[in-house]
Order: sequence, then C-alpha cells, then structure tokens
Amino acid sequence: MAETMVDYKGWEIVSADSAKMILMKREQDISPRCKENGHFGISADGMLTLFHGVPAEQEVVQTFYRINTAKMEASLSKEEVENLKRGIRVRDLAEYNSILSTYGEFQLNDDY
Repeated sequence: MAETMVDYKGWEIVSADSAKMILMKREQDISPRCKENGHFGISADGMLTLFHGVPAEQEVVQTFYRINTAKMEASLSKEEVENLKRGIRVRDLAEYNSILSTYGEFQLNDDY
C-alpha cells in the first residue's frame, strides 16, 4: 500500500482491504460537466442558478439566491442583464467565482 501511495500524493485512503483500495482527492475546482456546458442564469422564480446548458433548457445544477431584478436592471447595462437571462457560460473556477461575486450585490435579502 505504501508503494501505491507514492504515485497518489494528496489522495486520501477512504477504505482498503486486501483486494482493493478506494482513494479520494479533494479539488478546489468546478466539475468537468460544468466546464463542459455550465451556464449561469436566472430561473423562472428569480433565482441565480447554475444550469447544464442554457437557462431555456431548464436543466438546473444548483440554485444560489434570489436576485433583486429591479436593482440589477437599474445598475447594469441592458446587454449585461440580457446576457444573464440568456445564460453566461462558465468554463473554470475563476469565471464561476467572478459571476457569483458580480451578481452577489443584487442578492435579495429576506427583509425585502
């Protein structure tokens, strides 16, 4: 087992017996599926949402928070608002975090 772990630095042993070993490695990244075809958009109920494919296809991966659309439309250009409605492609963790940061200022708080 020690010889095998030399090739797997950074991996954790989840379980092991004489016939098999299960390893796990934690990554700070978005999933390969998201890199392939992830898009941020607004769901029909106004939630910032990560979709597999464009929002029109409605294949939700994860929802984040409700967007104050009036505030967003008053603050951003019409083109930026339309981009989010159509779906903004996300290919890596930096783009993912950037989009969350950009639209986070339009998060609708519970006291509205």
